[in-house]
Amino acid sequence: MLYARVFVTLGICIALLGGIAIAADEAPEKIPFTAGMKTPEPGEGYSYCLKTEPAVYKTVTHEVESAKASSYLEPVPAEYEEKDVTILIAPEKRIPRLVSPAKYKTVEIKELAQSASEDIVVIPAEWKWTEKTVVVREAHKDQSIAPATYKTVSETIEVAPERSTVARTECVKGMTCYVKGECPAQNITVKKEVLDMPEKKTDIDIPALTKTIRIRELVKPASTKTVKVPEQYQTYTKQVLEAPAEYAYDTVPAKYKTIKKLVLTKAETTKLVNLPAKTETITEKVLDKPASMYWVKMPLSNVPKVSQVLSKYESFPCASAEALR
Repeated sequence: MLYARVFVTLGICIALLGGIAIAADEAPEKIPFTAGMKTPEPGEGYSYCLKTEPAVYKTVTHEVESAKASSYLEPVPAEYEEKDVTILIAPEKRIPRLVSPAKYKTVEIKELAQSASEDIVVIPAEWKWTEKTVVVREAHKDQSIAPATYKTVSETIEVAPERSTVARTECVKGMTCYVKGECPAQNITVKKEVLDMPEKKTDIDIPALTKTIRIRELVKPASTKTVKVPEQYQTYTKQVLEAPAEYAYDTVPAKYKTIKKLVLTKAETTKLVNLPAKTETITEKVLDKPASMYWVKMPLSNVPKVSQVLSKYESFPCASAEALR
């Protein structure tokens, strides 16, 4: 260690006596030092000192990558649009209306009242009157129409479905978090008319209309001689159906209502977010010029004596002290 201290820090100047002396003006001023080389020979009035120049450093600034480029998936919430939706609140109705009632006509009916007979000339025939029921109007069927009835009911309609949404918030300084929440479905209640009882048609049996008439019937014919009596007819009137009742239907149009409703236009998805690489500027010292050693020519008046070196460092790093004295 003492050797190094003398050799590097202070420099070592060596004056050798003897040998062939080189003139001072011919000796080089500086000789580079290489490992293993011998000490340059001194000359008249000068010697060589080993001098060390320390390494020279410079400060440089450059950018280095502190974080690599990365990417992450950012949730994109579903998109909804409020649209006008038309809903049916009352269906179309058909209400019967009597246009013309059933029509009847009166017809004349000719009916046999007395059959052909033979009259007794001598003894007249005996007759009696009896009552007979005849049909004035035949039995028929008619139709009674009861219109449909409606009632008002309430109906719940979903205007916004249950959905998920994502909220963006700052959870840690410098970081962004996404919080996913559930939005409940939204409903509205509307009133509308629905069919309570459909239109009902009922067949009605209309009985026949009858009339009682008196008819003379033969009880006892003549006993002696007979006379042919031609048939005798009785005329009466009767009502018969000429045209059935006519109904027309009045149409009441359906009723609609326009409501606002959230309609899904774009489903929930994700998007790729690319984060660029992060850099930072650092400053450091780098070697600009390495340390070097060389021999410098010095006048002997500036060279320390060997005895001074030995008294200070207790040794001398070249030749022995006797050889250099």
